[in-house]
Amino acid sequence: MSSLATVRAGLVTRLKAAGLRATTDPRSVNPPCVLVGLAEGAMSTPCVFLGAIPVTVIAAAGAGHSDAAEWLDDTASTAAAVVGAVSWHADTYPIATVPGGVLCYVLSAPAAWEVAP
Repeated sequence: MSSLATVRAGLVTRLKAAGLRATTDPRSVNPPCVLVGLAEGAMSTPCVFLGAIPVTVIAAAGAGHSDAAEWLDDTASTAAAVVGAVSWHADTYPIATVPGGVLCYVLSAPAAWEVAP
């Protein structure tokens, strides 16, 4: 088990190894790509948190574009397998230059990480 930053970086490394463009930095989002977000969790022991990390698969085209939906379905399936996603839902991701945002899937990747006592 490792720190949360290491867990998030590890997800990015695994996604990149699967041929996906991925980042943990929302300022680096340039669709199509995958954003590994900040975790949600609960302490299970005094030094260990169990939770989930949102992994957002973001399409390049505007919301409703059929090519974007096809790319999302394929890419979300790959990303879900890579990160061991336990659930996902469709959404839109806000992009300043695209009114209404772009299509995305938000996957939930289970995670455990240590915290200093």
